[in-house]
Amino acid sequence: MTSWAAAHNPANFVSPDEFIPERWLGDPTYAADIKKGMQPFSLGPRGCIGKHLSYLEIKCILARLLWNFDIVSTDGAPMWDPSDEMHNMFAFLAWKKPNLNVKMVPVKR
Repeated sequence: MTSWAAAHNPANFVSPDEFIPERWLGDPTYAADIKKGMQPFSLGPRGCIGKHLSYLEIKCILARLLWNFDIVSTDGAPMWDPSDEMHNMFAFLAWKKPNLNVKMVPVKR
């Protein structure tokens, strides 16, 4: 089956022809969606030849973002302080992490 057909199949997604970012952000309306039906790079030996290049581009964009902005906690998140050993232990041992509300502050260089 082609990627387009799988991604637009009503058996896989609610409202498959609509652009709904909330389906990927944990909205309960879309909990029954079969998200593995969306494979933008395809799979197997005939997968996208540019997949690794796009991952490299994403890493470069993220590095640029982190170079140009400081990340500041907006809600005093308890796991934000790296000096607190107990919270660090929990952050590295637990899979489920709470939301981390931050704002990006431009760096003056």
